Amino acid sequence: PGSPIFTVLHLSDIHVDFAYTPGSQGDCSQPLCCRGGQPAPGHTGAGF
Repeated sequence: PGSPIFTVLHLSDIHVDFAYTPGSQGDCSQPLCCRGGQPAPGHTGAGF
């Protein structure tokens, strides 16, 4: 009671990647992953 209430929205690493493809290979050695291609067997695809 009497304490201020704060609403906080923290956003980080905000960028738009128009080549991003959900479900694509997300664990790769390239600088930018998740841009198409199927995940290797045993690897999880990219999510959002």
